[in-house]
Order: sequence, then structure tokens, then C-alpha cells
Amino acid sequence: MAKTSARKTRRQPTEAEKATRAAEITAFKEAVEAFEAATDEDALAGVTTRFPQYSDKNNILIHLQAPAATDVKAYRAWQAEGRQVRKGEHGIRIWAPAGKAEDETAADGKVTKAGRQFFRLVSVFDVTQTEDAAVLAAQADAAQADARALAAAAAFGDMVAA
Repeated sequence: MAKTSARKTRRQPTEAEKATRAAEITAFKEAVEAFEAATDEDALAGVTTRFPQYSDKNNILIHLQAPAATDVKAYRAWQAEGRQVRKGEHGIRIWAPAGKAEDETAADGKVTKAGRQFFRLVSVFDVTQTEDAAVLAAQADAAQADARALAAAAAFGDMVAA
């Protein structure tokens, strides 16, 4: 008998979530367009070349949200480098590829319409928003040792009082 796996279904966003996402997308598009229109070419070139791994539009988004950013990566990329994003830090939102629609082809095999590229908003973090994971682990170990010492002292105090 063939084993079938249950297919996970993604929760559908509510109308309020859809409206919030649409407003965020519109705000980012308008901010980039306004920045491009208000900035001279030399300043724009300086902004769009700061992070060569990201597109010009993403460089502008990074500049608008965190002008002092120096090294920007995704959450898991920082973890792979042994760093941890500090609790409570808000990400810098940029566009990331999210798949591509199939090309439309004619009967003779020629592409009649190229597939559309889709994007989604994702968060990235600057190095100033991270801490060294080894330091965090040492701090956690020290906190656990302090808690054990306090518990032992409390237990000793209970024995002496009895």
C-alpha cells in the first residue's frame, strides 16, 4: 500500500492583513519613486552601490530605513556567521524573489510571453542589530550558574533554619 503524506495548507490571510500588506507595498513603492525623483544622479549612484549583492531599489529601501547601515544580511545568514539578531530589533524591509510564472509558448515551441517574476517583502538586519552568538551563550551560561547558586543558597538557608 502506498504511503501518502498529508499536505500542509497555508493559512489564508485575513482581509485586514491583505489591506495592511497592500498599504506597506504601496508605501515602499512611493518612497522609492520619491527618493529617485528628489535625488541627483551622483547621490543616487552612491546609494545604489553600497550593497552590491542587492538591487538598486533594495539599496534605496535600505538607505531610507537605515541610512547608517554598513553590513546587511538576512536573519539566517547572520546565524550562519555566528551572530544573533538582538531581541526586539526590527528588520529592514526589502524585496526578495518569490518565484516566476511559467513562460507561455506557442505550438511551434517559441516563447510568446515571458513568465512574470514575483517578489515579496522580507526583513534583513544590519550588523549593528546583532551580537556575537558566543558572547550570548556565555551570558546565558553565567545566568544559569547564578540561578543554580541562588537555589543552592536558598536550600542551605532552609536547612539551617530547620
